[in-house]
Amino acid sequence: MTTMKTILAVKNEDTKKPSIHIQGFIGSSWFFEGTTDKGIKRVLDGLDGKEEIDVVINSNGGDVFQGIAIGNLLKANKAKINIIINGVAASAASIIAMAGDTIQIYPNAQLMIHRASTWAEGNVDVFRQTADQLESIDKSVKASYQSRFNGTDDELDELLIAEKYMDAETAVNYGLVDEIINDVQVEPIKEDGNEESVDSVLNQVSEEREKRMAAFTAALEKAFG
Repeated sequence: MTTMKTILAVKNEDTKKPSIHIQGFIGSSWFFEGTTDKGIKRVLDGLDGKEEIDVVINSNGGDVFQGIAIGNLLKANKAKINIIINGVAASAASIIAMAGDTIQIYPNAQLMIHRASTWAEGNVDVFRQTADQLESIDKSVKASYQSRFNGTDDELDELLIAEKYMDAETAVNYGLVDEIINDVQVEPIKEDGNEESVDSVLNQVSEEREKRMAAFTAALEKAFG
């Protein structure tokens, strides 16, 4: 599966109901920075005083803790948060989606939930510790869906274990989404700068990435000459 381009953008910020577009990777690494809680906070601070905000999501997910942090920032915001899933809200992105006061999904979009996963290397003690950590994280992940899920705990566990991809109708039936969008149009993100305002966080992301690459290169040169 190819990785979609990461975009964090604001549209119609001068209107009564602006929209935040979250697309691509959630979180950051040495080489790449996607949508983070820092970026979302900056965007929300710039929209302070708005009574209603649409958050449009198309993301395969990423860092679970970033997903939880972003979701909690949206929950804590005074504005009414309307989540709109227009492609996929998977993994960490589905956790963000659960933060909406309302959650809508297009009829051809998908929602995916799963248990936490990671990579580990080491002896048996390391793997035991990693398993304990994952079980703890799973409790946090599950809590993100429980307030909306209309089935039993066992049913939710089964969906998480199965890494369940849900079509729009299935997501609504489970209570994880409120309604299917049939008549509302969300304009695609354009990058020409004429029809939308892309938040300055994008430039800062690029600058931060360059700093990280420079630091990594310097570390390699120091270590290996």
